[in-house]
Amino acid sequence: MRASGTLNAVDPSQPDLGLIVFARYPKVGAVKTRLAAGVGAIEATELYKSFVSSTLRECLRCSKAKAYLALAAPTEDRLLHEWLSENAPPTSFRIIQQSASPDLGIRMLQAMQHAMQAGAAKVVLVGSDIPDLDAGILMNAFRALDRHEIVFGPARDGGFYLVGARQLHQHLFRGLTWSTPEVLRDAVRQAEQCGLHVAAKDTLPCLRDIDTSEDLQHWLHEAGNKSGQQQMRELAQAALSRRVIPKPAD
Repeated sequence: MRASGTLNAVDPSQPDLGLIVFARYPKVGAVKTRLAAGVGAIEATELYKSFVSSTLRECLRCSKAKAYLALAAPTEDRLLHEWLSENAPPTSFRIIQQSASPDLGIRMLQAMQHAMQAGAAKVVLVGSDIPDLDAGILMNAFRALDRHEIVFGPARDGGFYLVGARQLHQHLFRGLTWSTPEVLRDAVRQAEQCGLHVAAKDTLPCLRDIDTSEDLQHWLHEAGNKSGQQQMRELAQAALSRRVIPKPAD
């Protein structure tokens, strides 16, 4: 899969931009386990591969950003090379390992610190299960950091699919309870308590991340015929047609 339509909206004289994708190698049974409970492990993995491919493609359209792929677990070089070659030249992304901390917030903060230590003045970090994420949203996040120190991309479930920063604080994600409807609210509050200026909640669009078969069904209903999403729609339709229906308890 090749990138097309490169966005050149950022002037080369601007400070370096760092763009981080948080992801896992798409091994069957190791990714999207809640989605797999509804549609099956193989189907969930194929969907996840499609989501990641879309995310990587959109990141590469942000040509002025230094792109990082932050993996949740070490992956054999050969497998990683084959996987990335399906999406882009393997050298397009700098591969970094997420820290071993069980706390997602610590892993995110350390990845963002890594990009800043490598010279990025602005860093945007995104997840890899947001099919509607596009390069325009990513560039708007960087632009928001001209005026603010932190920006969040709100998710439909009350969390956030994106966080951008030009100033970090060691307690930025401290005390957050992940996978709850209050994550974004609490993250904004925590950032403000750290003395950081946070962009308005509606700076970026509210998108749906895909964690369950219900999320997938809602997204498919909402997706319409958006350009570039045909493969994802077809995979979603096929997966939902074979949806796993839990047996009633005896």
